[in-house]
Amino acid sequence: MNISWPLLFDWLTEQDTADQQLADQLSLTPWFVQNQLMGWISQQQLAKWPALNEWWKTDEVGRLVFQKEWNQTTLLAFEKTIFPLHKLGAFIEWRNERFAVLPPDIKREGALTAELQLERGLFRSLGLTSRAVHLNAWVKKGEKVYLWVAKRSERKQVDPGKLDNTMAGGVAGNESISEAILREAWEEAGLTLPTSLPLCHECLALRVLPEGLHREWLWIQDVEVDANWQPENQDGEVSDFQCLPLSDVIEKIQNGAFTRDAALTIVSSLVHRFGASESKTEWVNWLEARKIAGLRRF
Repeated sequence: MNISWPLLFDWLTEQDTADQQLADQLSLTPWFVQNQLMGWISQQQLAKWPALNEWWKTDEVGRLVFQKEWNQTTLLAFEKTIFPLHKLGAFIEWRNERFAVLPPDIKREGALTAELQLERGLFRSLGLTSRAVHLNAWVKKGEKVYLWVAKRSERKQVDPGKLDNTMAGGVAGNESISEAILREAWEEAGLTLPTSLPLCHECLALRVLPEGLHREWLWIQDVEVDANWQPENQDGEVSDFQCLPLSDVIEKIQNGAFTRDAALTIVSSLVHRFGASESKTEWVNWLEARKIAGLRRF
């Protein structure tokens, strides 16, 4: 299969470069719970919304530290205090759904019921690391490869109308990765998966937005579906599905038609499914270089 890997990697790198410029403008600053790094918050946010400042302080070595006791009771009080700022436009969304709050590099495949949880709409503004699942449903017709692609509802608060994976969704605070994949596959595409389906691969999404840092571990599942199968959305979050030939998928990635996370996870799937060993090595090196260079701080 003729895929220009350097062009795809270069496109992803260009997006990271633009993100780094925005990160500098926002003055994203790491914040800690005692000695544990937890997230990154914009100094602009802290200056604009004084109510945030009562929750953080600068310690004796100049670090930004969460100054309240770190437990679920405190996080619920934080939500209650911060919610009015959402009404004033401080946060782009408030979903009344909670994600697990974990240190940045803990991926955690298992259930997260016992962990601390926080309103998912706050994660980007606080630079917390969330978890999401993405599924690509591939179709083979003779020698040609196709991908079922979703178009996000125009009612979505984030990336409305953009193209997406066959399925993509966040992992709730009380879910395992596998449970989230099974739930989202049905809700978004009407696809019933076997409970024993092994996880394929994962990568880290990094994206700087005006409201803060989107940092998310993406768990990616690839399945091959029958040529006669058609996805059926169940939850109203998808407006349409298209079965696109691989050449169109790659072109639309490079044209910016997909969400950034969808582009990243589709490229990851392409490498794992169709890349030669050299391409897989190049992908691993790209992911590592990305952490060292462009978005090295995150």
